[in-house]
Amino acid sequence: MVKRSLRPAAPAPGRLVAAGTGLVAVTYGVVRYGYGLQLPTLTSELGLSSAAAGAIAAGSFAAYCAAALGAQRAMARRSPRTVVWAAAALAAAGAVLVGLSWSSAGLAGGGLVAGGGAGAASPARGAAVGGTVDGRRAGRMQAVVNSGTGVGVALVGAATLVAPDVWRPVWCAAAVGAVVTAAVGARSARGPAAPVARPGGRARGAGGGGGGGGGG
Repeated sequence: MVKRSLRPAAPAPGRLVAAGTGLVAVTYGVVRYGYGLQLPTLTSELGLSSAAAGAIAAGSFAAYCAAALGAQRAMARRSPRTVVWAAAALAAAGAVLVGLSWSSAGLAGGGLVAGGGAGAASPARGAAVGGTVDGRRAGRMQAVVNSGTGVGVALVGAATLVAPDVWRPVWCAAAVGAVVTAAVGARSARGPAAPVARPGGRARGAGGGGGGGGGG
């Protein structure tokens, strides 16, 4: 009689990598770089001055850096899945704010929130992939995931060329994409489900998993 294992089936790395690539495409390719690609249209419709456009870009990048550092610290107390969800929520909220903005102030607020989502996604995504994919394959899978930046830039660039005035649906679609890819990635990741220990420190649970590079 064949004995059946009671252990749950291991998640498919391919689905996790596809979800990670999609999350990078949204958070980096659309949310982080889409602003620059769509800036001529945004300037025309919202009446942005050169100073305001530059300040919004600088603020978004500052939020990105701060969120990346914050996410790295948060993983000492929270699981990577939790941080991925937080990043997706920030990216989605920021994208919605941009998509619904009718003033430079609304656009600036959305850019700050969305930039934070892009920064927070990177450390947790890398840990999730590193904890699910074994050994030497992890580096290759991380490279595939990071290629999502180019995918997102290509998509938003094509949309801008074809229909530059239809930028609001692009950002709203990015919000949906952030949530969907985070959900698929969270279900597909094997670990680490517990907080990740910093180098030289102790984990507060069953840690593990590799770090992740940026998406672009």
